[in-house]
Amino acid sequence: MQIVFGIFIVIVVIVAAGLLTVATVSGIRRGRQKHGSSGALSVGMLEIQSLLEPSKRHVVHTARDEAESTDEDTSGEPPD
Repeated sequence: MQIVFGIFIVIVVIVAAGLLTVATVSGIRRGRQKHGSSGALSVGMLEIQSLLEPSKRHVVHTARDEAESTDEDTSGEPPD
């Protein structure tokens, strides 16, 4: 009976280690994906500021244009 219980414990430990490994690998992969940055936050704050101060609107348009050109550059397509 003790041998069966010991084998059961060993199997549970191996399965738990496997699950932790899978969780760790998926966490690493998720961490490498593109996340929002402080730049995205600052553009959002500029959007709000442009609603309150129309004179800041040109700054928002410039930031949008730069963000769009950066997205186009990283799309993997060859330049025209």
